[in-house]
Amino acid sequence: MNVFFGNGSTTGGGIVYTWDFGDGNTSNQFEPSNVYNNIGDYTVILIVTDGICFDTTSITIDAFGESVILIPNVFTPNGDGSNDVFTVDGENLESVEGEIFNRWGQKMFSWNNVKGYWDGRTLSGSEAPDGTYFYIITAKGFDGIEYFKKGGFSLIR
Repeated sequence: MNVFFGNGSTTGGGIVYTWDFGDGNTSNQFEPSNVYNNIGDYTVILIVTDGICFDTTSITIDAFGESVILIPNVFTPNGDGSNDVFTVDGENLESVEGEIFNRWGQKMFSWNNVKGYWDGRTLSGSEAPDGTYFYIITAKGFDGIEYFKKGGFSLIR
C-alpha cells in the first residue's frame, strides 16, 4: 500500500525534515510517500528541526490491502479433513454475513462473523443431503468495499 504524507510545517532555509515510517524506511523529503509491503499498524514519526529548535509529531496508521472475497462452488462435508465446510474465504474482510438455502428456499443455516461456515448440517442438526444449495453473502472489507453475492454451490458427501 502506497501512503502519501502531508506536512503542515512551514518551509524555509535550513529546516530539516526527518520521517520514520515505522517499517524501517525513512525520508528527509518535505512531503514523502512510503510503500508498506505488510499489513499492520505502523507509528509514523516526523521530526522537524532548524538547527536551534525541533518539533516532533507522530501518528499510528493501519496499513491494509484491498479486500477480496472468494466463494466456493462445491464442498464435501464427509469428515476427511479436506473441504469439509462451506466458508467464505477472502482477505481484509471486516464483516461477513451468510445464509444458506436448499432448492425449495428453506433456510438451512446462517452466520454473522468473518470466521463463519456451514458444516453441511440443517438448523436442527441433521446432515443435509447431496445436492445444489444457494447462498446470500453480504460482506464488507476494511477498505470500505461492500459485497453482496448470490449464487449456487454443490454439496457432495
